[in-house]
Amino acid sequence: TVELKSFEFPTELLEFNQMGNRLSRFIDQANPSTSSFPFDSVKHYEDFVSRIDGLPAYVDRQIAVFKRGIKENVTLSCVVVEKAINSYKDGLESEPTKNPFWKSVKAMPAKFSKEDKARLTEGFRKAITTHIVPNYKKLDAFFKTEYRPHCRKEFGIGSLPRAKEWYAYAIEAQTGTTMDPKEIHAIGVKEVERIDKELAQVQKQLGIKGNKKAFLQAIMKDSRFFFKNEKELVDAFAKVRVQLDKKMPQYFSLIPKTDFKIVRADNPEDASGTYRQPTELKPLGRFVYNATHIRAIPRSEVTTLLMHETNPGHHLQL
Repeated sequence: TVELKSFEFPTELLEFNQMGNRLSRFIDQANPSTSSFPFDSVKHYEDFVSRIDGLPAYVDRQIAVFKRGIKENVTLSCVVVEKAINSYKDGLESEPTKNPFWKSVKAMPAKFSKEDKARLTEGFRKAITTHIVPNYKKLDAFFKTEYRPHCRKEFGIGSLPRAKEWYAYAIEAQTGTTMDPKEIHAIGVKEVERIDKELAQVQKQLGIKGNKKAFLQAIMKDSRFFFKNEKELVDAFAKVRVQLDKKMPQYFSLIPKTDFKIVRADNPEDASGTYRQPTELKPLGRFVYNATHIRAIPRSEVTTLLMHETNPGHHLQL
């Protein structure tokens, strides 16, 4: 089966990327707005500090994975390495109150007693000083000085060992078919041709002259198609959400009772939008948008992005 084939290819050696490394995810988990962890009781705060105690062991394991990747010539693309470094860099901040893990302290519920607040605050301060910063720096140093020199100049998996077999496995795992890559490429070429024809019609409607390249360049420079600031972007998401809520019952008889909220990403290398599922301890989904580069989410993509990540997309998959 395709599941058994997965053991033939060391995908685990490539999992420390800009969107999926444990250091950036840990930063996300420390932020109550994006975290799946419920920061609503003293016990939960104590448990989170206990989680931090396990960071040194994780870092040692990840460095071992890096070393194995170097030995087996299965390393990340250099572009991915640079973006991965940018994704967790905030965790290197040595001043506890400026470190992203301090967000949990800032969001401490008012119902906590003064004694508990003081004790937990000191616990986070100590954890950041003794575990977070030293171990983020330890991994960062190895990643930059030992691993980065071995990164691949090429993109994709074409330069990896057994690349053709690995790619064939990826096709089967991701699409459920055993089609030849050339067949899939041919389908893609036809789709591009179809889309180009539609783009030509849009270009005519907008009254923009020139070839396709000139059209695309004109769109990227035209402020009409982009948001001026983050507030405009969030307001647009909220407006589309209201429209989706009205439409959903017309097409689906079973709709999740669990709600979701719209929150900002911590990781500057995150995708434009992602979805975080509810958990038993925190029964609330989250649509996480990345406003680092405001022009990365043009007005034309707001509806499709929100629909894909929430309803009737990932949130409906519950």
